[in-house]
Amino acid sequence: MAWLDGHHDIDYPHLWIAAAPGVQEVLLSSRPDTFFRPPYVGHRGWLGVRLDTGPDWDELADLLADAYRQVAPKRLAAQVASTDRSTAPDDGIRVVPVSRERWPDVEAVFGTRGDPSWCFCQFCVTTGRSYEESAEHNREALCAQVAEQPPPGLLAYKGSEPVGWVQVGPRESFPRITTSPTTAALDSDGVWRCTCFVVRVGHRRQGVARALLTGAVDFAREQGATQVEAHPVDVALRDGKAPSPTLYHGTLSMFADAGFAEVLRTRPDRPVVRLNVR
Repeated sequence: MAWLDGHHDIDYPHLWIAAAPGVQEVLLSSRPDTFFRPPYVGHRGWLGVRLDTGPDWDELADLLADAYRQVAPKRLAAQVASTDRSTAPDDGIRVVPVSRERWPDVEAVFGTRGDPSWCFCQFCVTTGRSYEESAEHNREALCAQVAEQPPPGLLAYKGSEPVGWVQVGPRESFPRITTSPTTAALDSDGVWRCTCFVVRVGHRRQGVARALLTGAVDFAREQGATQVEAHPVDVALRDGKAPSPTLYHGTLSMFADAGFAEVLRTRPDRPVVRLNVR
């Protein structure tokens, strides 16, 4: 629903769109300048989007596509899902470890809008709510981490253009994971964790995440890992209606295609998967 001249007590142009469970909370906390809880339907998880604050139109297009999947009949939602997700990586994608010299490319991938530009992949390397201190604090933390060895992630390029990122490292380097009641009991010896993917707007659904996963597995193996672990989203249990903001951890189908096997579930739609690499 769109109101270009405002609506009721809201005097700026805006949209109301359907959102999956949890998305409203994430976007309201990270982007209160653009997103709000609309009246009447906000309690159902719908999202209000201001159009007068310079929104990211590509991001908005993704949110609208996700909204359609929320309300469309299953058959039509499945048709949309089947046409907008790549099944194989583009052969022109190059994946390399991050380094201090590549920091400008990291900033380009994370951008200035959305959750990546706030979190800068600090959620899993912290505990509690410390990652919520500020975007600048998180940016500085990742900037320091890219100079460490082993590097904390990999970058994907198409030609000379940076288009994606994956965070990967030894499982014990992610305290939020090793101290979580749902996953703390899992063995960490020799295990590396692939935590989050970021793909730039304009390059999504083109195999970038799959190329990053392949690169992450190869890199972990080269660094001596015996297993690679991840905690993806099982989109099938969400009727194919998983919006972009919830897919930073990757999809179960992508990991299954790469040979990962499920070891447990922390929620019905959140499996933990592992791949033996030695």
